[in-house]
Amino acid sequence: MNSLNSHQNNNAPDPTFDNDGKVLYNIPGTTTFGSSILQTDGKILSVTRAGERLVLVRHLDTGVVDSLFGDQGIKYIDLVPGQFILQASITLQPDGKAVIAGSFGNSGEPVHKAYLIRVLPEGEFDVTFGTNGRLIFEQQSGLEQLHGLAIQDDRKIVLVSAITYGFDIRTVFIRRLCDNGEPDINFGTYGVVKPGNIYIGPTLTLALGRLLFAGSLNNKLMFTRYLENGEIDTHFGDAGVAIIPVEGSSAAGITDIAQQSDGKIVASGVAYFESEGRPLVIRIHPDGKPDNAFYGGKPNMEGYDRAALHFAVAIQSDNKVVAAGSSFGDSERSNFTLMRYLENGNVDSTFGNDGRIMTDLGGIDMARRIHIQNDGKLLVTGDVIAHLNGSHVGMVRYLNT
Repeated sequence: MNSLNSHQNNNAPDPTFDNDGKVLYNIPGTTTFGSSILQTDGKILSVTRAGERLVLVRHLDTGVVDSLFGDQGIKYIDLVPGQFILQASITLQPDGKAVIAGSFGNSGEPVHKAYLIRVLPEGEFDVTFGTNGRLIFEQQSGLEQLHGLAIQDDRKIVLVSAITYGFDIRTVFIRRLCDNGEPDINFGTYGVVKPGNIYIGPTLTLALGRLLFAGSLNNKLMFTRYLENGEIDTHFGDAGVAIIPVEGSSAAGITDIAQQSDGKIVASGVAYFESEGRPLVIRIHPDGKPDNAFYGGKPNMEGYDRAALHFAVAIQSDNKVVAAGSSFGDSERSNFTLMRYLENGNVDSTFGNDGRIMTDLGGIDMARRIHIQNDGKLLVTGDVIAHLNGSHVGMVRYLNT
């Protein structure tokens, strides 16, 4: 399913983006599993990892590397000497600054720590944040891993992580920081909330300072909402938690969430049936109840001719939903995937090939994020590993008319 029918080229890769709509960018020595953001000027800023260093690379909106950024488009950031960087994720603030978060630590060592870095639009450290632009969360034991990151309109930073102690003891943390990196003492206990033994990752900032988190609980889809002060919002779902089972699945979880202009929440995710993953989307009301006007209130799990999942979701101005992710398999079968859904939750058959697009970038291709540009084009970014030429930052921009 790699090609589009000839009458459906309205969603073909954009030929004005690096000639064929696709960008593969490799930096020797890097390991991908980073992320990318679309800056306010249309440039694309990506972060990835290279051992003990973070690597920033910026592309112009044409897909060409921005030679005016850093050293010919690349900027290296040293974090902690002797410590391997395990995760790197980037999020854009309303003022154009970028927050980079993740974790670091060496294999076999008893402590892995979370970090935050804030950089200015040109990649320089923002010295008004933390200690010279950096913040490290210190703990004496346990392996900390980043799960979610979001920026409120007031520039407060919300960070979700979990620390694992031993084999089965796990503590989830929701932290909220002020704009300067100090804990927000008006949130939870000195800026920290511990929601219990649940998995949450996707984070959405809402009106009135409320926060919506999603993930899984007891192998079911789960949403939970918190008030501005860090207390659970008992007016949402059942005492603050909404759980949605996926009939017949052995496990299911939410990977991303987005909010429509009417307040409804659309989520992407995956459900497993005998270890085979199926991508899903679902829509809920602001109070956490499933929206029966969207696919009958159930997850839409129509997918591909192979196992797949959605990593990211976004909402067009016409309330159509686009979801990006990956098909499962080796380098010949694992591709960027993209689907579009109508406002009623059905697959949009006018998009791509019967509502679906699959793009082969030559490796194990994983679309992690989807960005809707001001002109409506769809920019999908992610990782390409097991490629003949190494690991790459991968991008595809699709027409969307």
